[in-house]
Amino acid sequence: MSGAAAWRTRGIALGMLLSVAAGCAATATSPAQCAGIVIPALRITIVDSVSGAFAGAGATLIARLGAEADTITQSPAAPDSETAFIGSEIGNYALTIQKRGYAPWTRGSVVVPAAADGCHPSTVHLQAKLAQSR
Repeated sequence: MSGAAAWRTRGIALGMLLSVAAGCAATATSPAQCAGIVIPALRITIVDSVSGAFAGAGATLIARLGAEADTITQSPAAPDSETAFIGSEIGNYALTIQKRGYAPWTRGSVVVPAAADGCHPSTVHLQAKLAQSR
């Protein structure tokens, strides 16, 4: 993971904690108040397409939004059931998930809309069903 992506991922985690602790105080007249709170655009649960068992440990996720790309790799030591959070902006994402022993999983157009406050994404929840490679 690049330095910028690592900080972005840490920022998402910190933003999630801050948003729970403080809430979003944005109003139509003060949108800058929510600029410091980072909400993940995508929440992805990775499972085996045949067994339905969680399969997230060791997976690499790439979320492209225009020319920008966020990449994270789930720790091989992490529980397979760990949910991945990636992206932090409103927009149309292209997703790729790669994991050893599985065919790449892709989605070309995942639209992340704005939340009701107008300044955060409304997190899209996905289940990626990975097919074992032959």
